[in-house]
Amino acid sequence: MDIIVLEYKVTDLYTFLDKMQMYELNWLLPNLYYVTKQQLESTRFIAYMIAQSQSAKQLKVTDIMTFEWDKKTMEEKANNIPTKEEIEKLKAKVKARETEINIEKRKHT
Repeated sequence: MDIIVLEYKVTDLYTFLDKMQMYELNWLLPNLYYVTKQQLESTRFIAYMIAQSQSAKQLKVTDIMTFEWDKKTMEEKANNIPTKEEIEKLKAKVKARETEINIEKRKHT
């Protein structure tokens, strides 16, 4: 457990050993990669720049290294695409709001 405190700098040793409860580790351990995320992203970008300068084809940063948060981002993008029904509902809401605004403008003139 000293690795969590010393390497990841999560908290000081006194707090970790004496004050933290075991249930707090259930959240802490799966999210440790956030501590080193910036360093990992920097390393990946440097590797990407070196590889891209030596490659004839266009590379993506994720071609060099893929991290867990990249997969989550791709899944979120796929899940955020609205359906045709949702688009139609939003258009109807916009149209109704536009009508309300026009009515308000007419009252004030």
